Amino acid sequence: MARACSTCRGNGLDPYTGNSAPCQMCEGTGKQFDPGRFFIYEMGPFILNAPAQVNATFPQYFVGAAQNGSTLNGVTCQITGSPFRWMFSMAKSTFPFTVQLKDAGSGSGRSFCPQQLQIHSRNLFGTSENPMPLPTPYVFDINVQITADFTDLAGGVGVCSVTNGSPNVTWISGSLFNTASSPGPPYPGLPIWNGAQISIAGVNYVISNALGSGVTSQTTLVLAANYAGATSAVAPFSVSNSIRVAFMGVELSS
Repeated sequence: MARACSTCRGNGLDPYTGNSAPCQMCEGTGKQFDPGRFFIYEMGPFILNAPAQVNATFPQYFVGAAQNGSTLNGVTCQITGSPFRWMFSMAKSTFPFTVQLKDAGSGSGRSFCPQQLQIHSRNLFGTSENPMPLPTPYVFDINVQITADFTDLAGGVGVCSVTNGSPNVTWISGSLFNTASSPGPPYPGLPIWNGAQISIAGVNYVISNALGSGVTSQTTLVLAANYAGATSAVAPFSVSNSIRVAFMGVELSS
């Protein structure tokens, strides 16, 4: 059981204002503030626009899941052991993505953004070096799930034409080759696929990032090395987005 706040003696009112306002120390809860113990949860890694669908090896956190498409809904992160005060958010991904996060244990499935929307990853997550702080930390109860719906913004799957011994790849069907510019380092202004891994007929290659090479149009791209498989006009391809997101904060004693 949580101890009573030492400032308001548990009544939740500020004694320094004549009990006319909530206690500033416990924010009106009447409970002693718990600084907690450092803890971090993570979803993933999982893959969108993967070559094939794969079930998660650790379903509680969707570790190892792969989706042969751009969306993955109902990704979970299980809060275990103690209530968790979420204070910072972080993400690492191949490409940008959008996401809607929810507290599945709140009864109504409280969303952290309008329910019809997903938020761009750059507006919600920082990095391990510069984590995104929450303006107000949020407490998840014990044994509840954080759930999330994800949409990849840059990868793709489809069919292409390739020739043995040639680095040239031609689009046939499915997702067009992505000619959008990379939003930041290491190659700002160049097509976002340049330097990325591409799976062709089940074998991984790298798209060239040389000047004037790489993705040259929505239907043509150049590999960093010659294609070594059998010549084919119907070779499946995928440029995948590997995603992992982390919730950093503290475990609470009660």
